[in-house]
Amino acid sequence: MQYTHIPSADAFRRDLGVQSSGISLGRSRVTGFGTGADDRLLGQIYNLLREYVRTPGIQMTVRMGVLWRLCSVTQHWLKDTYLSQSSREFRKPPIQALQKISEQLLSTIFGCKPAGLSLAFQDYFGRHIDEGPLICDLAGGAMYLTADEVKKYRLMFRDGVAYMWTWYLGGQGRLMRAKANSRQAEAPGVITPGFAGYALGMDNMLYMARHSEGDHQKFAHSAYTAGTPVLCAGEIAIVEGSVVAVTTSSGHYKPQPEKMLHVLTFLRTQEVSLSNIIVGIRLNNGSCPYYTATSFMAAGANLLSPNLVELNGLEYQRILVSIPGYIEGLVAQARLWEPDVTVEEVMRGYGLSNE
Repeated sequence: MQYTHIPSADAFRRDLGVQSSGISLGRSRVTGFGTGADDRLLGQIYNLLREYVRTPGIQMTVRMGVLWRLCSVTQHWLKDTYLSQSSREFRKPPIQALQKISEQLLSTIFGCKPAGLSLAFQDYFGRHIDEGPLICDLAGGAMYLTADEVKKYRLMFRDGVAYMWTWYLGGQGRLMRAKANSRQAEAPGVITPGFAGYALGMDNMLYMARHSEGDHQKFAHSAYTAGTPVLCAGEIAIVEGSVVAVTTSSGHYKPQPEKMLHVLTFLRTQEVSLSNIIVGIRLNNGSCPYYTATSFMAAGANLLSPNLVELNGLEYQRILVSIPGYIEGLVAQARLWEPDVTVEEVMRGYGLSNE
């Protein structure tokens, strides 16, 4: 079989059902296929198809990103050795057809052969490190992780809930999965209190770890991808698996506002609702205005759009104070200058009261 355009999720489900003796797809993951990589990859394909269809045509950048992810995930499925040969054969035709049309469309868009797509995508979408931070990395012993080392910092999602590996417990025991909390990776004096550093790699994987400064073993945004380009980087606040806020605050990569669209698109394909998330965009003047994630997505990252809903200081501070560790961090920072300052005084300074 073959596709002449990207099918809707429902059309793909019907095609897969015909090829799979009626087996159906679930909403956030595939049901009826058992567990493991098989379930996960088919669920991702389904979610990406839904995201592609619901993304407005005018947001071509977002659509191209989804198309690239479709191409990558279908390739991964086709190469996956987890499945038995018999299972692969009756599911393969629609997935192979989807991979081919995704590849064809991307090749047309970038004007290159399929073999050159990876480099073309990186050049077009990737955000490179600024020269200054790169020089500091090379001269200051910054940590650069290998592909195997970074795996333990990858965030995983199930039904919109974020999970992380328990690397923060230390020791040499086996890592377990737990609901993600950014406070487990907080870095006082380096990252906003209650938040953690993150990077969305060119592999469309989201990573979160504890950052650090210093002359030795500095851990910055560049660590996740060993200094290579990323789709976006900044700070993220997660409470018991729920994403609360995400920003573009990265001194290494300094992402443009449109890079945040990659993060929001990624979250949406993981069944994360954007309705309760706020996004902070770090501007050249050092300020970081916050917006509702849904309006930011609808505005296509255009900061002048009438569709964009910017939160005033009191509105976003009320959200940030709900993040464990945020107030404590602000108080600790204030006491570096005024040792006797109280929590109430700090909160009043931000226009809040300690209720």
